[in-house]
Amino acid sequence: VLKVEKQRCSSNVNGILGWRQTWTQILPVIGANTEKSGELLVTVILEDLGTLHLNSSTTPRPPSVPPHNLHLDAVFQRPHDDAHLQAAYELQLWKEGKELEFEKHLREVEAKKLYELMEAFKEKDRERESLLQKKMKEYGELEKQMKRALTDIEKREKHLNVKEQEIQRMQVDLKRDYDNKYVEIREASKRLQEQSEHHITLEKSKNQALDDEIIRLKRSVAEWEKRYREKEQDFFSYKEKQRSAPEIKLQSEINMLTLEKNELQRKLDASVISGERYKQQWLKALKEYQRLKQREQDQSKFQLQKQQQELEHMRLRYLAAEENEIMKSDHKQLENIKNELNKLKEVSSTPTVTGTLQSHVSDDNDHLEQVDQQLGVLIEHRDTLLQTGTYTHNDALIQELERRIQEAMKRKSSGSRYQ
Repeated sequence: VLKVEKQRCSSNVNGILGWRQTWTQILPVIGANTEKSGELLVTVILEDLGTLHLNSSTTPRPPSVPPHNLHLDAVFQRPHDDAHLQAAYELQLWKEGKELEFEKHLREVEAKKLYELMEAFKEKDRERESLLQKKMKEYGELEKQMKRALTDIEKREKHLNVKEQEIQRMQVDLKRDYDNKYVEIREASKRLQEQSEHHITLEKSKNQALDDEIIRLKRSVAEWEKRYREKEQDFFSYKEKQRSAPEIKLQSEINMLTLEKNELQRKLDASVISGERYKQQWLKALKEYQRLKQREQDQSKFQLQKQQQELEHMRLRYLAAEENEIMKSDHKQLENIKNELNKLKEVSSTPTVTGTLQSHVSDDNDHLEQVDQQLGVLIEHRDTLLQTGTYTHNDALIQELERRIQEAMKRKSSGSRYQ
């Protein structure tokens, strides 16, 4: 009800203006079997007419008699004659009882709602009261802060006034000091001007005296220079006389020879030192040369031994391969001869001789080809060894290769003559 919008209203008794709040809602009526048996329209009106003034002359209203205090027997008479009337009477009694119960329930609900509204109003009132106290407390704190700020501002203002008075006093003191200093400086400048004028006069007199002294000294210097030239001329003439004497000449020659001797001795010492240094460097270079020569000889011997070992291995492999080839060729020739002998035993003499000659010719051709191949391999090996520079024609390996080449050439020439 308190949340409903307020509307203006006036009292019918004394015409006082106030506020009215109206709340209307339809409530369902539930039966015993939890089914809806009807609807109840509830309207709650709350009027706020302000403060109520009661007069003693107001006539008291008679107390209302609640409906449940009325006895229904006084209204209706209980008939006993007719059964239908009895049933109607009982139905009416039941209806009245239910109405009374419903009204009682409505009053209980109304009382409950009013209690809830009062509690809600009290709660809101308490909240407003607590909010008001909180705001009052905040306002009190703000007031204290404002008072403290005002006190600080007053203190600052007093401090500024004191500083301003002090500044004014300092300005007065500075002005007084400035005036005093100005007077002192003016008097001091006047004294300095007088002193400078006096000093200038003294300096002028001193300069005049110095000029006179300079002129006098120049004259004295000219006189002394004249005397010096005369004395110098006398000294030169005396020196020439002394030089013409033989003792002086000998002494000068001795001095020259002594100087030359010292110079030659210095050069000799330097040459001896440089000779020793060159000798040490020469010995060091000789040792280094001998060491390098020995290392080069060792390396040459090692490489020579290595090459000789490699060539010896090559020679052995070549000899083994050559002997193997020769054995294979000899074995092949023996096999061919055996085959030919077997054929000669089987066939006749004339055809056999012809076939034998043909087979010999073919075998000789194969043998010549093998000899040519061996000859080419031997010549290639010989040329390769000679090109390395390690072997010459006098070495045993080269001579052995030459011998084998000659034998191969002889076999080739003999084979060609046979054909």
